[in-house]
Formats: sequence, structure tokens, C-alpha cells
Amino acid sequence: HLSNARLGEGQAAVGTGASCAGAQAGVAQDGASDVNPGAAAAAAAAGGAEAAAETNHVTELVALGSPATANVTIFDDDHAGIFTFEEKAAHVSESVGVMEVKVLRMSGARGAVVLPYRTVEGSAHGSGVDFEDTFGELEFQNDEIVKTIEIKIIDDEEYEKNKNFFIEIGEPRLVEMSEKKALLLNELGGFTKTGKCFSGHAIYRKVHFRDNPVPSTVICFADDTEKNEHPLTNKEEEEKRIADMGRPVLGEHTKLEIIIEESYEFKNTVDKLIKKTNLALVVGTNSWREQFIEAITVSSGEDDEDDECAEEKLPSCFDYVMHFLTVFWKVFFAFVPPTDYWNGWACFVVSILMIGFLTAFIGDLASHFGCTIGLKDSVTAVVFVALGTSVPDTFASKVAAIQDQYADASIGNVTGSNAVNIFLGIGVAWTVAAVYWSAQGKDFEVQPGTLAFSVTLYTIFAFISCGVLLYRRRPEIGGELGGPRTAKRLTSSLFVLLWLLYILFSSLEAYCYIKGF
Repeated sequence: HLSNARLGEGQAAVGTGASCAGAQAGVAQDGASDVNPGAAAAAAAAGGAEAAAETNHVTELVALGSPATANVTIFDDDHAGIFTFEEKAAHVSESVGVMEVKVLRMSGARGAVVLPYRTVEGSAHGSGVDFEDTFGELEFQNDEIVKTIEIKIIDDEEYEKNKNFFIEIGEPRLVEMSEKKALLLNELGGFTKTGKCFSGHAIYRKVHFRDNPVPSTVICFADDTEKNEHPLTNKEEEEKRIADMGRPVLGEHTKLEIIIEESYEFKNTVDKLIKKTNLALVVGTNSWREQFIEAITVSSGEDDEDDECAEEKLPSCFDYVMHFLTVFWKVFFAFVPPTDYWNGWACFVVSILMIGFLTAFIGDLASHFGCTIGLKDSVTAVVFVALGTSVPDTFASKVAAIQDQYADASIGNVTGSNAVNIFLGIGVAWTVAAVYWSAQGKDFEVQPGTLAFSVTLYTIFAFISCGVLLYRRRPEIGGELGGPRTAKRLTSSLFVLLWLLYILFSSLEAYCYIKGF
């Protein structure tokens, strides 16, 4: 570009026996920011000249070689820089301790620039939970192109971890000195007042001597009030526009996602221990004697498993009450074979049979109880039978929610349980009854009763529940399960209220207080 390079031409003499010669090209300092920093701006071309030299009456031809054109690249040094991260995302192990994040300054490094930054929570939480909150400002000095941000990562030794948070940079700004600091430069820094003015403002200059031959530095200081009193001329407006083009700007990656993963060393250690350890020794029992002793022993409900050296706690009053309320069931389930028998298959089969027996017992007991107090079968079914068979599912979902990182296992258990109850609990029973009565030459008919109203009411409440779960998938709550205390209590209260409303409306429709369909 003609504004950046000075055109020139001439000749370069190559002496006898020499292999190279130099050529000079002038580069102009325009004081403006190039639109495309680092682009090729000038080219030096060697003209096609023919010459001849005679040595010992032998004529030697001189010709141009390849390449005959040299490209000269002019790098932009007038821009304050473009600030960006190296990439969009970065992975880090939770055992790293302190993570260093680089901030790059590209396409110019002129002047001192201040760049604000801060961390933003994602699925990983700050305040010392997963990482330490970090914020502040980076100060890039003149010609400084790289700065680092240090973030402390908390190691909580999770076996599987995949959480993220963000760090973002704000708008950069040039460091501008006030007029008071300029007066101090006159005394301490060797700056002198030139006596000249720019738009009515004094210009200070620092002259460098021969032992430090660098260009003179000229600084102009102006207050905002003075700028308003003295409007800029067209020339000054153009100079201001050129200066604004050189101001610092943000680049492509202004928000870096940091993904915290589990410690590979810790995970490998746990995997090796699991391979070498028989898990049956951890969760299993060796004999019926051990099971019965554990069933009739009152134990503390708050055992401190983390502290191996901690003293054994004595059972509280609440522990004794719960023990006497549940001792029958403890002794009953102590008859289940120990896990050492038949590689655990005996325990599995007997446990399934006992659960089925108890479910049938609870269902029949609830039906007789409802009949005794005069409740209709539909009301007994939605209140006592459903409650008795769903309590185990409720506790199973609670355990799954605590042990799993996500809500898939706990919510999937509910849908799976409903599928088993409908397709197996009802489907198999009705199929057997239909086959039996068909063999007797009769039809097996099931009266719908209030089923249509109950299913419609249940479907409406199910859509409301799904809407609540979808609404909870917001950053301020965090997901379907857990979250802030207020959100947890409101969600739990709403679901309990829906269950009570379902029982209320179903009972009112069964006793003809409201009309169903």
C-alpha cells in the first residue's frame, strides 16, 4: 500500500567473486491501525537487466534467477491489540491444584492495557466447592503479549466427574494518565513541557540522548471538560478516528469453558482395588448366625464411617424406638440365605419371593381394612393399596438419587415400576383369568368403574409434574433433583399436594359428590 511503503528504484552492484548484494526499501510510519495487520504491504522487484563481462576474451551471460521478486511484510505496531483465549474449551483434572489460563494479545501490542476477567458458575460451583471464585484485572504493559490467570481447582476425589464453569474477559481499556501524573513526569521522568498545544492542551515531551537512541516520546493530556470547551477541527477529528482504530478490542474467544474431570490417578487406583477386591465381602454376610445377631442388635443410625479412629457411638432414643418398630421385619428378612450361598443366587431368588409375598399380603390387608371401615374398593385402591406398594419404590428412588450423579436412575425407577405394575401386575393376572374362564366357556369381564376419571385426572397431574421438572432445568436451579433449599421445598410440597388432590377428587367422584365420566 502506498501509504505504508515508499516507492524506490536503483541498482545493486555484485562484485567479482561475491554471491549477494543488499537493497533497501523504505517503510513509512502512518500512525494508524492497519485494517488487516500482518498483510503483505510492499514488494521489491528486480528489473530485467542484461550485462556482459569479459574475462580472457570469454563472454559470460548474466540472467535473473528464480525467484526474482521478494515480498516484504509490514506488521502492524499501531494497534493496542486483540485479546482472546487460546481456545473455546479446556479440560483439567481436579487434582491439578492451580490451573493457569493464558490470555493472548495479538495483532499489536502498543501501550498499556487493562483487561478485566471473572469466573462464572456452570454445573461446577464456586466458593470453594469445585473451584475458587476468581476475578480481577490483567495489566498488559507495552509490547507484552501474554498474561496468565490462576484458578484454584478443588479436589474432592470423585470417581466420575464431569463439571464445567466459565471464565470470561471484559472490554479492554487503555491506561490513560491524568494531568496530575503528567506534572509529576516533568519532575521525575524527564518530561518537559514543549510550549506547544494540541487543541488547546499542553504537550509534554521526553528527549532521549545518544546513549539511548530511541525515538522521542510525545504525550498529550486533556481533561473531558476542556475537550467540551474546545471542539475538534476536521484534522483533529481524523486523527481521533485513526487513534480509535488502534484501541484494544476483544477477539474471537472471550469466554472459556473449563471442564473439570476426575483425577486419572485416583480413578485408576480405585479400578485396581475393585478388580482385586471381592465386593461380596463388603455387602454380603457369611452365615445366618451373623444375620440374626445383626437383626436383634440395636445400632446407632449415625455411624461415622469416614473416621476410622472415631469411637463407636451409643444408640439414641430414636434408634431404640425405630428398632422395636422394625425388629419383626429385621428378623423376618434374616431368614434370607446369606450371599455366600450359590454365589448369591439363593439370596436373590428368596428375596424376590419374599418381596412378592409381602406385596400380596399388604394388598390383601389393605383391601380387608377398607372393607372393614366401609370404603369402596376404588378408594381403597388409590389410597392404601397404592401407598403400600409404592413406598418401596419411593425409598429405592431416594437411594438411587443419592448414589447417582444424575436423576436418570431415580426417575427411571418410577416409570419402570409403573410399567411392571401395569404390564405384569395387571396384565398377567387378567390374562390368566381370561384363559381360565374361557376354558369354562364363559367371558371374563372387568367393569371399568371410575377408571376413566382416575386415568384422566392422573394424566393431567402427570403433565403438570413433567412441566415442573422441565422448568427446573434452569441454571439458577440446576436440574430435576436437588438445587436451592427453597426450590426443593416448593417442588416437594407441590408434588405432595398433587397426590392429595388426586385422592380427594377420586374419592369425591367414587361417592358421587362430583360427576365423572
